[in-house]
Amino acid sequence: MSDDAQDPKDWEQNALEVAAITLHVRHRVQRQLLFGLTWWSASAIAMYLALSSPDSSLYWYGGAIGAFFHWYRAIRLFQVTSQAGFSALMPQHVVTLIATAIVIAFSTTKILPEYSRVDSPTMGTCWAETNDGSFSPVACWSKEALVKTIGFASNSDSCPIKTVGYFDPSPFESRYSCLGDLQD
Repeated sequence: MSDDAQDPKDWEQNALEVAAITLHVRHRVQRQLLFGLTWWSASAIAMYLALSSPDSSLYWYGGAIGAFFHWYRAIRLFQVTSQAGFSALMPQHVVTLIATAIVIAFSTTKILPEYSRVDSPTMGTCWAETNDGSFSPVACWSKEALVKTIGFASNSDSCPIKTVGYFDPSPFESRYSCLGDLQD
């Protein structure tokens, strides 16, 4: 046997060590996926609560950024193990990825439209009274929501018949915001 030839037992031992290391790294991939899902869910809950509160103007984006960081790490770890020849996803990875996709889709389709209406009030924006007696845009699912914008008019008399009130134009606007019941 030549000096370059490797003993079959050594080769088998090396293969077992590579498999054990790969399995350990794959468990870390799962942990990173779950950490990302946790951060995303916490961020979605925080934004839900912030959008529901009339006195809150702070939105919590940190959780979403943290989630992307963990998912990036999971992808990189998966790539490392794929380069070592282990390319199939483990069953728990598939379940976690499906759960993550469902949570992202649900939270995004519910929170982003409300965030847009609250951030840039327009038709359909709901309003709640603040502690100082003024009104603030809130998510329409908020128990604090009292009225919503049903139209705009050049003067208060031009508001639709269903109008229960209106906002005078702000210094940056030239139109009145006509308000109606939440059910309309």
